[in-house]
Amino acid sequence: MTSTRGLHSGHRTGSIPPAPRRRLAAGLRTVVLAAMSALLVAGAALPGAATSAASTPAVSAPAAPAALVRTGEVAADATRAYVLNRVRTNDGRAMTVRWNPCQPQVTYQVNPARAAGTVAGRAAAVRDVHTAFRLLSAASGIRFVSRGLTSSIPTGSTWAAKNSAEIVVAWVDQGRAVTRSSLLGRFTNGDAAGTGGYAYRYWSSGNGWRGVIGRGYVVLDARQNSGFRAGFGAGVTRGNLLLHELGHVVGLQHTSDRNQLMYPVLLGRARSGYRPGDLAGLRALGRSSGCVSSLAQGWPDL
Repeated sequence: MTSTRGLHSGHRTGSIPPAPRRRLAAGLRTVVLAAMSALLVAGAALPGAATSAASTPAVSAPAAPAALVRTGEVAADATRAYVLNRVRTNDGRAMTVRWNPCQPQVTYQVNPARAAGTVAGRAAAVRDVHTAFRLLSAASGIRFVSRGLTSSIPTGSTWAAKNSAEIVVAWVDQGRAVTRSSLLGRFTNGDAAGTGGYAYRYWSSGNGWRGVIGRGYVVLDARQNSGFRAGFGAGVTRGNLLLHELGHVVGLQHTSDRNQLMYPVLLGRARSGYRPGDLAGLRALGRSSGCVSSLAQGWPDL
C-alpha cells in the first residue's frame, strides 16, 4: 500500500490499496507496480503571499483543514487510454495539479548505490535514468536537467523538504534500516518494484483554485533488480519501469487499458516506452497545456 503519513498539523493524506494482480497467460512475466503517492502541501494564501520557513514544504496555514488526498486508485474513468491524477481542494472540488512546464528546468539527481553490484552496472543504471528523463521530456515538453549523483533516499513525511533536487531517483534496500524508504509501496506478498510520487501546493485565487507540483521521487526496490532487463525495449525492462514511475511523478494515474505503459501491471508482452494513450496524457500535463500561472506560489529552485 502506498501512502504518506505524519504530515504537519492540519494536513492529511489517504491511501487506497493497489490494483489487484491480473491473471495472465502462462509464460508472461509480470510485475505489479505501486500506484503514485501524492503529498499535500496546502495553503489558502493568495498569490504572492509569503511562505513558511524553507525547512518545511509548507505555505501559510490553510483557513480550513486540507482535503483528503486519495492516491493509488484507478479512477472511475480509467477505461480511458490515460488518467490524470485528481486531488480535492478545501471545498471538495477536483483539481489536476502538474509541474509548471514553463519553468526553465526541473532538476533531478540519482542515487544508484544499490542499482547494481558493480561500478559498470551502476553506471548503466544512471544512463537508463538519463534516457528515461529525455523520453519524458520529449513527450511532455518539460525540460529536465541532471544535477548528478546523490546519496539521499526519499523517505518519511518530510521527504520533499529534504530532496537534494526537484526529483530524486533512488534504489533502496528495504532489508536495512539505513537504506530503506517508507515511500516504497507494499503489497500483502512483498514490496512493490517501484513507486513514484510528488509533492504539490495549491491556493485560492480570484479565478478559483490553482496548484503546482514542485518535488518528486522515484524509489525502486533493489532486491528486485535481477527481475528487470537493463536498458530499454519490450517487456519487463528497467527502462519501462523507470518510465512508468516517472509518469506518476508528473501526474499520470494508472489506467485499465493494458496497451498503455501506465497499466498497473508491467506485462511481459509490454511494448517499449510510452504508448499513444500515455503520450496523450503527458501532453495534457505538459507544455501544450500552457504555463501554470501565479508563480509566486511556486517552489524554490533546486
